[in-house]
Amino acid sequence: MNKVVILLLLGFVLGPGAFAQKARLDSLLRVLKTLPEANADRMNTLIRLADSYASTSYSKSIECAHAAWRIADELDDDKGRAEAWMSECLTLYKLCEFAASDSVDRLARSVADPARTPRAYALAIQWGHCDGSADDTALIEQARREIPEAIEIFYQLGDSADLAWSLYGWGQSWIFNANADTLLKAMAMAKRNGETAIQLACMASLDNFEPYASDTAFQIHNEEAILHIADSVGDVAAALNAHMSLNYLFSNRANHVQALAHMIEALPLGRSARGSHRTCWP
Repeated sequence: MNKVVILLLLGFVLGPGAFAQKARLDSLLRVLKTLPEANADRMNTLIRLADSYASTSYSKSIECAHAAWRIADELDDDKGRAEAWMSECLTLYKLCEFAASDSVDRLARSVADPARTPRAYALAIQWGHCDGSADDTALIEQARREIPEAIEIFYQLGDSADLAWSLYGWGQSWIFNANADTLLKAMAMAKRNGETAIQLACMASLDNFEPYASDTAFQIHNEEAILHIADSVGDVAAALNAHMSLNYLFSNRANHVQALAHMIEALPLGRSARGSHRTCWP
């Protein structure tokens, strides 16, 4: 299959509104599995599939990332290695496999370079600070240097999606005195650019901060809005998290009928997203 055919298939599957079509992702993955050649087009397609599957099937996301970095090894392509490893890193983090996620992030750092692989480098340096200790002063100083560096790289690349992710991370990071204002800015940028996954992540984090943290009515309304958006775009992981959050919120209000209804809705989503891997949720 030549480059033109791969790009046409990729545009069909990953175009606007197509993320809900998991069957189309599966179809393209089956096509790619029949191709014997290891080339950059196939590698980059697998990386994009890994990113797309991260909201619908963790197992397939990791499968695509592994296939991509095996091709990158054959091609001796550090950019491909770094981007495939970062895709796997983010999926492992969603699976609550934090040690494995950190290990893969270190692999990406080892080959990423700000000149040759700027996007992968920026992803690696910003993601490595997600689970730092508040007592680790060296890590704090490193993060305060590197996260703004990552944001500047994404800005220079014109990469609005990763820039919004960086602002989201900044907005909830204790290293930068996390607050809702930065999350709202990231959410507005994501919504403006059609980056639904980032918009949903920002919305889900708002209730960590005042005035939202003490407003249960807002939290229920917010999670219901997340659920509506997640269902409309086929984001299984976001829908699962919203159902579990609503289960918790309604349980605290002693509304056990609503709580049970959301738990029942969550269970098949958990099995769908998890595949052969565990998640933070049942």
